[in-house]
Amino acid sequence: MKSKFSLFPLLFALLSLSTDMAGQESTSISIRAVDSQGAGISADSLRISKGSSRVECSPEFDGLSCRGEFSNDDILTVRADGFEFYRITVSELRSRGGKIELVRSLQAFEVEIYGDGQRTRLSPLGLSQVSLKSADLRETASPVLDDGLRQVAGFSTFRRTSGRQSNPTTQGVSLRGVGSTGASRTAVVEDGVSLNDPFGGWVQWNRVIQPLITEVEVLRGGASGLYGSSALSGAIIIRPLDRRDGRFSAELFGGSQNTIGANGRLAEMFKGSLLTGGFSSLRTRGYIPIDESARGTVDSFAGVRYDSFQARYAGKLNEGLHILFKPSIFGEVRTNGTGVQTNRTHSKSLIAGVSYISEPLQISARVNGINQVYDQMFSTVAAIRNSESLNRVQRVPVRSLGYSVNSVLTVSRDFFNALNIGVESRVLRGASDEVSFVNGIPNTRTGVGGSQRFTSLFMNNRFAKNRLVMNISVRGDFIGNRNGISVSTPVSTNTTTSTSFADRDYSSLSGRAGVSYQSTSRINIFASASTSFRAPTLNELYRGFRVGSVLTLPNENLLPERGVEMDLGIIYSTKKLGLRTAYFRNDISDTVSNVTVSSSPSLITRQRRNVGRTLSQGIELDVEGRINDSLALSAGYLFTDSTVREFPANTSLVGLRIPQVARHQATLQTRFAGGGILWTMQLRASAPQFDDDLNLFRLEGFLQMDSFVSYAISERLKVFGGMENIFNRRYSTARTPIRSVGPPIGARIGMRWN
Repeated sequence: MKSKFSLFPLLFALLSLSTDMAGQESTSISIRAVDSQGAGISADSLRISKGSSRVECSPEFDGLSCRGEFSNDDILTVRADGFEFYRITVSELRSRGGKIELVRSLQAFEVEIYGDGQRTRLSPLGLSQVSLKSADLRETASPVLDDGLRQVAGFSTFRRTSGRQSNPTTQGVSLRGVGSTGASRTAVVEDGVSLNDPFGGWVQWNRVIQPLITEVEVLRGGASGLYGSSALSGAIIIRPLDRRDGRFSAELFGGSQNTIGANGRLAEMFKGSLLTGGFSSLRTRGYIPIDESARGTVDSFAGVRYDSFQARYAGKLNEGLHILFKPSIFGEVRTNGTGVQTNRTHSKSLIAGVSYISEPLQISARVNGINQVYDQMFSTVAAIRNSESLNRVQRVPVRSLGYSVNSVLTVSRDFFNALNIGVESRVLRGASDEVSFVNGIPNTRTGVGGSQRFTSLFMNNRFAKNRLVMNISVRGDFIGNRNGISVSTPVSTNTTTSTSFADRDYSSLSGRAGVSYQSTSRINIFASASTSFRAPTLNELYRGFRVGSVLTLPNENLLPERGVEMDLGIIYSTKKLGLRTAYFRNDISDTVSNVTVSSSPSLITRQRRNVGRTLSQGIELDVEGRINDSLALSAGYLFTDSTVREFPANTSLVGLRIPQVARHQATLQTRFAGGGILWTMQLRASAPQFDDDLNLFRLEGFLQMDSFVSYAISERLKVFGGMENIFNRRYSTARTPIRSVGPPIGARIGMRWN
């Protein structure tokens, strides 16, 4: 009896233990992650967390073995570079034998510009998108960002010249042959905030400090449903430095055209926060842009001196709360080819924000502002170019203040779905204050200006399951032009006359729908349709300017440009080859163009007008290949048929080609790395294009080759050299009607510390 009685405590203990184990603990689980094609995802890239705690795991044969105390109800979050996060309960994971399927990241559609996905140049999602890493941009002969982006076929600025030599008002960018103007038809975004100039819509490329960026994504096709006004032909997304990019970098170089430059960065991680600071500085005398056969004594160099400084603090206050603080200062002085024609820009900007992340919900809010002054001097040049006289001094002050609020709700189980809803608002105030001169004597003081308010509501929904990826975005923009006024005071009479322009309100409903289907392990088919718009800028509404013998007048009655675009394409990819081709069609109504209203031997007068309807359609091709571990190639080609289809005010323009658009553009890049040597080559070709709406001034085609080489002296120190325009092709960049040409052969050498 005693022995039987003694079994009860033992049985009771065993039952208690088994009950605890059933409801509570196991000490290890196995996880194997695959993509939608069943290919295994590297265990080294997987990160597992339970709640706010990291789970310790170690690689095993085909996945991870994770140790800890796990109950069946515990929720695990699985992350991997280049994929969306995945949440699953322990019990469900066990029922699947530890196998989960991850969906590739859709970061190309994020409004908030964060992320650390690994990418090739060609998007794996079937998007018409090219991603350029920081190395792709810095391992080129040119030190400025816009020249590096010309690796993408179809990337075009208003003039063919670099941001080092061209006036900032000619640096608006377009994609897919929709036509370039001073105002950009492509949105340029950094840290979720537009870099398009608040007054004129152009882009100050020199503001961007290249050591502080991780990569640049070029998204081609109408994107106003995502990025609002200016995204008529696409968007360029600049991603900031992240913790993987190294703590310190500095570069010093010098070269032809009396060029000297430097840039650098410092990054420090502490307690989950990242503090970065950087600068970029360049001085170059430039070159004489007027063709040698037409030069006179008045012609001189077109060059630039600029300095850009930026700090960025991305702070983590606790597990869910993050803050962002980013001040920037930029200043530049330019010479524009004669002694009198100069301009300068000085701007200060600030981005501040806070975000709260508690999966599956993310909420963020930001404010941003810019205070900028742009000064410009214009002159009249004698016909034989032996003298010039000052005819206008212009100052353009502008202020912009905006805010945005975003929320993202994400579900990731057997499928991935993310719903993004937000609101944005921005107010711009700008003016153009001028003094005109006659025979070197002040004649009239003029002031024009006004304000614009943009208010936007947007929704973006992304869905992915197995081989299918879908994205739908809808955005409503409400724009108001207010307080437009023109004031004129002749110096001789000191009598002021003023004209007030009527307030105008208009709205735009934009959207984008895209679908991508992975039909086989190597073939991806994609299609999209979008509606987009671009609101006229304060510059187009109220400010005129003169270049050479061409006077361009403003137009306060301009309407927004509106586009309807579709594309259809296919991607073929293997481990060593990626190929993407697509057909696109962009139908734009109320296109703003510089229309010739009168012409004489001494003066051509144009005015900004809505010209009716234009059509840009064509085929684009991107190829990326790796020959071996040391040698890689990439290439791009764009065929564009861009013509005026309707223009009731001047039917003679119908059928003519859109100015500043070449029918054929092609690029080729090679990269060799081995034995401490890095060598890259960039080849760029363009067919002829026209400089004017009447198709009278033809700019011939060109071929340009650049090369860059570096040698690693040590692990941290490299020396490098670059050569631009190796064949010294002096192709036309403008006819006003005097021919301007591109830069001659140039070179630079330098050192880089990392």
